[in-house]
Amino acid sequence: EEQLKKIREGQFHRCTGSIRLNSDATDVFFSQDTWQSFYSGFIRIAKTYLFNFQFNQTTTQQITFSSYPGYFFSIDDFYLVHNKFEGQQSNLAIMETSFYTFNTSLYDEFMDKNGSSTLTWMRCQLSNLFSMTAEQWVASFGTAQSYTYNNN
Repeated sequence: EEQLKKIREGQFHRCTGSIRLNSDATDVFFSQDTWQSFYSGFIRIAKTYLFNFQFNQTTTQQITFSSYPGYFFSIDDFYLVHNKFEGQQSNLAIMETSFYTFNTSLYDEFMDKNGSSTLTWMRCQLSNLFSMTAEQWVASFGTAQSYTYNNN
């Protein structure tokens, strides 16, 4: 309850990102920032997953992200993705800024007809695995939205 109070009052935020093109638009610079207590920051680790799943769009997947022990995703919402398919390769940087949803009475409105939805972190990791382009990533991430973590 105390954390929710801080969030409502604008005292608790987690992360944000920044993107900038160079002057001739041939390169992009990006940064991601996460604000945590000293202890929380102390146990953070960088993870890299290497897969060779055979999907329609990708056959080799490398996902690097900031995380914590025991997590299968980046709670910081920051990923570097290097995928390959039929001799081509792609490099994607994924980051976001979150907005909290305080009206829990709305949660039922966002379930599908079976009363379920796909959590944001799952949709993100699946999009990371399946996508060679930014357009593919956005289309994949946009399916089965839960709207409970407003980076949809």
